[in-house]
Amino acid sequence: MNDKKLVRLCWNTEAWRKPSGWQGKSRNKGTHEGRNGYGGEEWLLDPTKRIGRFMYGYIEMPESQRKTHEGSTFDLSLYSIDGDTHQRWYVGDIKNVTILTDEECEAIRNEYRSRGWLPLMRRQLLEVGANVSCLRKYGHWNNVKFTPSDAHVLATPRLLFPRGNTLRVARYKMINLPSHLGLGPDWTFQHGGTLRKPSIPRTPSRRTRQALSDLHARIHAGAKVHLERAYGKRRVRVESPLPMGQSIDIVVQRGRSKYTFYEVKTAPSIRLCIREALSQLLEYACYPDARRADKLVVIGPHRITPDAKSYLRLLRDRFHLPIYYQFFDVEQGRLMKPLQ
Repeated sequence: MNDKKLVRLCWNTEAWRKPSGWQGKSRNKGTHEGRNGYGGEEWLLDPTKRIGRFMYGYIEMPESQRKTHEGSTFDLSLYSIDGDTHQRWYVGDIKNVTILTDEECEAIRNEYRSRGWLPLMRRQLLEVGANVSCLRKYGHWNNVKFTPSDAHVLATPRLLFPRGNTLRVARYKMINLPSHLGLGPDWTFQHGGTLRKPSIPRTPSRRTRQALSDLHARIHAGAKVHLERAYGKRRVRVESPLPMGQSIDIVVQRGRSKYTFYEVKTAPSIRLCIREALSQLLEYACYPDARRADKLVVIGPHRITPDAKSYLRLLRDRFHLPIYYQFFDVEQGRLMKPLQ
């Protein structure tokens, strides 16, 4: 039976198949990740990095630890830390992971070069704004191997609530799997939060994207102020984080275990605002089998229309979806009542 270990992966919102950028990365400039915006684990589960039966990847650990355990096989439990929220997330397991020897590491590096994988990795880093200057020098593209069938990543990561100082280890280090490691829910309410610049889909004009971004920011900030006045600051959270980089625009705690999720949309019509927000709100509230919120609200800059009102009523009555719309009057800077 393999020894069980706990290892930390860099933060990644692409399921460790490719680099995901600076979001959630460590801000510590004394680390490779903090200086360059990526970690060696970004490609750990990339299915294209398969050679023969095995996937080859990199898990950061002290070189002395790798040398001590080279050739040994472990069952690894994986966690990651969101650098923006400092929350620790259990993300999955990989069984039968073998630590490569020096000779194996060099042989796989040569395979990477001969297969032309390094230029692709470089392009992927450039696409997310990471620093690629040290990729060749860094050289840590692999130090472990495992079969794809032994890798199990959670669709929705779970919060870690370790007792004591189990996870207060120096940066990245493979440690014995604690017997008392506790798993919490995949989302908890915390008031506060910081407004962030929204991500706007690409449009033909940079000026148009900027205008939509500014409008989203105005609505988001204005709705926050209105809801804080209505419910109190301790019951309102903006940019409430969900696993792996998602965040809910606004969450209001209306009572014990009663939460409203709000999503701000700036599409050209109320129909498109509802369309864009509906799938997001349902995923935020339910995926994969949770009930994090009992009321879902789309906030938009358009007055409700008879068709939209009928559509929302149908969704509530026929499908029992607790979905509503609330108009934000941009000219007055106010979130208007009631919910529609």
